[in-house]
Amino acid sequence: MRRTLPTLLALAVLLAPTALAQTLRIGAAAAATGAASALGEPEANTFRMLQEQYDAAGGINGVRVEIVFLDTASDTAQAVTNVNRLIQEEDVHVVICCTISANSLAIIDTVQEAGVPNISLAAAAEIIEPVDERYWVFKTPQTDRLMIGGIVQDMVRSGLRTLAFLGIDDAYGEGGLNELNAAIAGTDIQVVAVERYGRSDTNVTAQVLSAIRSNPDAVLIWGVVRDTALVVEELANRGYEGQVYVSHGVGNPSFLELAGDAANGVRLPIGPMIVVDELTDDNEIKPVAQAYVEQYEAQFGAGTASTFGGHAWDAVKAVELALLHAMEQGELDWGDTASVRKALRDALEEMGPFVGVGGVFDYTAGDHLGLDERALVIVEIRDGNWTLAR
Repeated sequence: MRRTLPTLLALAVLLAPTALAQTLRIGAAAAATGAASALGEPEANTFRMLQEQYDAAGGINGVRVEIVFLDTASDTAQAVTNVNRLIQEEDVHVVICCTISANSLAIIDTVQEAGVPNISLAAAAEIIEPVDERYWVFKTPQTDRLMIGGIVQDMVRSGLRTLAFLGIDDAYGEGGLNELNAAIAGTDIQVVAVERYGRSDTNVTAQVLSAIRSNPDAVLIWGVVRDTALVVEELANRGYEGQVYVSHGVGNPSFLELAGDAANGVRLPIGPMIVVDELTDDNEIKPVAQAYVEQYEAQFGAGTASTFGGHAWDAVKAVELALLHAMEQGELDWGDTASVRKALRDALEEMGPFVGVGGVFDYTAGDHLGLDERALVIVEIRDGNWTLAR
């Protein structure tokens, strides 16, 4: 039986705590350092914050929670090493990894072969597709497909017809380009230039000049924080006056600082948390996102909350609710790690919808993301602030 969020939360009160030494072990791996640290650091902070909250609350319904965190340092090989360690040495029941798409794709075989549920914090749709080949893999961030669909809709509404694409030369960038080509099918939008750059490049002049030489109505930058800021600044320096779009990979306050005035007018698709105060009071995501922002900023400072930390919060909360659902179905054999892993995986598909920071999730056997358009808003940067564009 699939459950709603209120039902699951009620179980935490109605089910009697157990005196047995039961521990839910969550293995978490994120890019707290390295090139993707602007994304991974708030994820690591969120894991730490949630661990402290679970410790203070005595766990979940009498089950102790242990979040074992390892830093991937933004490196694919390190991500694979970390996940193997979490599974083989730490004997975790579930893995939450990884910050970036390339790392998340690299660990799929590891979690599949080990039979461990994995919740990814990265964007690429292929992390969970095809679902029959990703039986153990779920995710919390909006897919690049959902977000690029929002950009294409915004372009159509704005009468923009030509687009130059600049993307990171890795799985995230390639995934964005593939989704863009699929999304513009049946529209009047034409991609007139495609340029790629390295995640750690410090000069993108050649790519920017080549892109704007085609005189596009708009430019789409498919990268993350530091690299996107570099491209945005270069576009401004070269006098580009068309519409600039960027990916949801920049949803961190540090992007606003790095890009400065060059980011004014830039638009992006992103989760609603980033403009939580502008959401209407009847938006079901608003109170959950507000609570997360308040908790995070109380601990790490005003203005520090980001969508990336929100993805980590959603992943841990999904595991929490899966545990409650699995416990309702029957007593878990905590001495049999494999059976607990399978019970949690099945519970993620069966437990029904829940409201998270990033949207309303409804995992099913055919959809291991479970988000819809409620997880997407179009934001414009104005005077150094995120502002709801529509």
